[in-house]
Amino acid sequence: MTTILGFNKNPIEKARELALANYNEERSFVTALPQMDVIPTDDFNGFTDNGLGVVMFEGEKMLAFLCCYDP
Repeated sequence: MTTILGFNKNPIEKARELALANYNEERSFVTALPQMDVIPTDDFNGFTDNGLGVVMFEGEKMLAFLCCYDP
């Protein structure tokens, strides 16, 4: 079952893992991108605090997230 929830601090670790996996996939095509081993948690704090994000899960697996800055 697919569930869409508000983006909060609970899924930050899964969001970091998903973002890093996507970044590393992009690096396989754009070799000029620098190596990254981790995406800092602080990069997500603004998104969790402003209430403007959503996250999609299928069971326990995060499929996607979408966040934005305050307008």
